[in-house]
Amino acid sequence: MSGSGFIQWRNCDTSILLATFVMQRQRFLLIGLGLLTLWRLALLPVQELSPDEALVVVRMQIGQWLGFEGCGPLLVWVVRLTTWIGGAGEMGVRMIAPFAALWTSLLLWQVSRRLYDAAVASWAVVILNVVPAFNLVAITLTPATLLNPLILFGLFRSLGTRDAPADRRDRWIASACLAAAVLVQPAIILAMVVATLGWLATPWSGYSAVLRTEWKKIAWVLLPMLVMLIAWAVWETLRGWPSGIDGGWAPCLFIAPNFLRWAVMVSPLLLTFLVWAAMKSRDGGRGSFILLWLVPMAVVDFFWGAWNRWPDGGAAPWLLFAAILLGYEAVTNAAVRTEDRISLRTIAIVLAAVQSAFVLFSDQPRSLGVPWQFAKESTKGSIYVRFFSADPAAVMRGWRQTAQLVGDVLKKGEVPGQPPWFVIAEDWRMAAPLEHYLAADVPCYRASTGHPRVQARQDEHSWDEPYSWWPRYDGLENGTCPYMAHPALYVTADPASQPPASIRRAFGRTEILSVARIMHGGQEVRTIKIFACYDYRPPEF
Repeated sequence: MSGSGFIQWRNCDTSILLATFVMQRQRFLLIGLGLLTLWRLALLPVQELSPDEALVVVRMQIGQWLGFEGCGPLLVWVVRLTTWIGGAGEMGVRMIAPFAALWTSLLLWQVSRRLYDAAVASWAVVILNVVPAFNLVAITLTPATLLNPLILFGLFRSLGTRDAPADRRDRWIASACLAAAVLVQPAIILAMVVATLGWLATPWSGYSAVLRTEWKKIAWVLLPMLVMLIAWAVWETLRGWPSGIDGGWAPCLFIAPNFLRWAVMVSPLLLTFLVWAAMKSRDGGRGSFILLWLVPMAVVDFFWGAWNRWPDGGAAPWLLFAAILLGYEAVTNAAVRTEDRISLRTIAIVLAAVQSAFVLFSDQPRSLGVPWQFAKESTKGSIYVRFFSADPAAVMRGWRQTAQLVGDVLKKGEVPGQPPWFVIAEDWRMAAPLEHYLAADVPCYRASTGHPRVQARQDEHSWDEPYSWWPRYDGLENGTCPYMAHPALYVTADPASQPPASIRRAFGRTEILSVARIMHGGQEVRTIKIFACYDYRPPEF
């Protein structure tokens, strides 16, 4: 055999071995994703629903299918389907999350392979699935649960193939994905699209010429999204733009706490490698295309993501592109020796996986004797700032126990021949989970199936809350208030010794019935006070 023939044969043999190795690794990756999905399914009922998750369920139950209270209507439609399949418990409500995470992982592999190769794609999937924020989204119902696969699928179709660019059908599918994303969380999508287009127009992006030459195609892709955004703007205008009242549209300028949030939700080591990889790719190269999406989305999440309540992932789609960039560097970085690269990859992935377990199972520190208290408030912007002093998972604890306590009081207070009691919670963050966990046989009055069973307190300062635009206990039906003269239980976690002035004015008299410490794992989650309020008197209109 000649020397050249031997070299050709040897190269062919090496290619076959390499292809076989890649195929085996992909096979193990698929098996791992399948097992991980089963594990995530088993975790769905471990923690109670958060207020935001319960709000979606309440919207579904009372027929509020088309609004944007808390999130877009697409989440409500999805929950209607999953609860029909899996029941109204945590499993049914969150059922879409593990499968959405699986779909996201498969799409990430496809996008990474189309941009680079199968090795980069495999590492990108592994990295994404050890990031704490992604694992949290994979077992809870948040806007990011649906935003991640929708954005990736739209990008996947718009990239085309190696042999042909995206055609009109691909662009329309990408448009549909963006329009559907608006129905999940319009404000975040608007911010990310504007930031991405703004970054694309700058010379630093390296792709400003694309905006000048392909602006017509980009406009056609964005057109359906703009139609949905107009519908959202009309809905907000009719209600005085309630989603911007609480300051969530202003950037959170607490720089150090914002970095702390990223360290908690991404992993410090992965975040360090990401910054290094981004700086390395900023001057061009194959990694620069990922920065086109990564930089603007990360900026949006850095300054606005801190306002999102636990466990909302906010503008988490930037993590998808971060995983691609880290996977690319993990495979191709020639500045680090192969042995060192393997060691760094292993250490970063193991530490991120351990941190994910810590974020998902916040009871672990308490079981080890660490006095990690629960956060007593779930206001925006506070949970990440105080993460190391207060566990934000308090919003997913104690609601079943609280609802059982309220139910027992209602059963004891039921008197034949007397007007039945209804329930008022201090705000929607308490009303939604209480309604979800209140037993169906509890004698709790509501005027119709369109009314929530647990009302949120209404006064002149609460018009921006979701419950303000639904059938209310202080509203009129056919000229009369159906709740007039009924007694009510007022449930609050406020430490004040009496109900607020708006409750005292609306009832003939009030008295405290019960004070209870809601406990979990030996720690107090919150202190609940229940007041009896007699003879409801609606305001004069």
